[in-house]
Amino acid sequence: MLRLAHQSRAFPGLVARAAVVGRAASVSHIRLYSDSSSVPPQEPKAKPSFRSEKPIDAATPFAEPSDIPATDAALLPRSQRVEELQFEPKYTFDAQTEDALNTIEELGFKTKQNLDPERFSDEELDPRNWNGLDFHEVVARFHNRQFKMGADYAQSQEELNQLVRAGRMSGADASIIRSAYYGKQSLIEKFEEDDDLSKNDHVNEFMYDDIPTAGHMQVEKVRKMRHLQRMSAYVLPRLVDYHVPFDLKETDPKVSPLTFKYISYTGEEAADEEAKVVCYFDPANLGLSDKGLHKFKLLAGQNYDATSGQCKFASKRHPSAPENKHHLVAQILKLKSEAETGDSFEDVPLDTRHARKKAERAAKRNQHRLAQFPEEWNRPEDKAKQTAYQALFG
Repeated sequence: MLRLAHQSRAFPGLVARAAVVGRAASVSHIRLYSDSSSVPPQEPKAKPSFRSEKPIDAATPFAEPSDIPATDAALLPRSQRVEELQFEPKYTFDAQTEDALNTIEELGFKTKQNLDPERFSDEELDPRNWNGLDFHEVVARFHNRQFKMGADYAQSQEELNQLVRAGRMSGADASIIRSAYYGKQSLIEKFEEDDDLSKNDHVNEFMYDDIPTAGHMQVEKVRKMRHLQRMSAYVLPRLVDYHVPFDLKETDPKVSPLTFKYISYTGEEAADEEAKVVCYFDPANLGLSDKGLHKFKLLAGQNYDATSGQCKFASKRHPSAPENKHHLVAQILKLKSEAETGDSFEDVPLDTRHARKKAERAAKRNQHRLAQFPEEWNRPEDKAKQTAYQALFG
């Protein structure tokens, strides 16, 4: 037992006695007792707790001061005590705003109550007979008139005047009634729709991430193949209507001297290459004179190959093949008309250097071929193998 006699001035009227549990180096707790013989030692009170006995359902963000024990509230700093907090009152509409909202809600056609086509007769639903009725009765007849007429309903000035008259008698604003009557009441529905849409804001846009990229590529290939299969099943049979009997005269180069070459990639998208058109023709089949033919070859320049005697023109200036074909035909006709008129340039020789260079490059590529290997360079031991191979396989 350890007595703290010198600590009595810290506790006026009491003499502190401490009961130390355990060793001095590891004091677990100290109990204070009163030194007065008349007051028996009492058990220490339980440690104050901030926990409330109220169930979780009854818990509120800010409890009333009466709900918090006095001991708990006293332990809080003064600035954080509940009785010291200034609670702001909840926002409430003023009377004018409340009346306006009620008027819009009643005219807003959001809740059409008492819709009964048999409740009112045709005369009672006529706006000219609404004089002297209160606002709610006029609105009820207004809704029933809309419901009964259906698609034949049309707004009228008399109907609006009756609504404004009855609304003024009940204290409603005429401008609000006009706005609600002419469709601006849909703002309430729009706000409600926006609230519904805001609930789905967490739904992200589909980014094609349901399967890996390789899977999407495979699915895209399947789509293309199915598209081609549908084309072959449904489109190709309809091309029979465009069949033209074969005419041997069209193969005559003098009748149709121009030959067009098109490029098409089945199942692939290559717009630039598919739009390209190449035209081959022999200038001698254009029906030109000797002087005109010479001038045409001069105007064609490097597009004319003197070795093969063919002209080659290509175009991919336009985005589609028919447009490029039309452009080539126009250019060839322009060259033909230019060759037949004006100076014939008979004294200007034809430049064929580009054709010779092209032929030399082709010959250089083909000069070292296995078929051109000299016979005298073959080894004697290979002769027997070649003879046996020819004997077996011919």
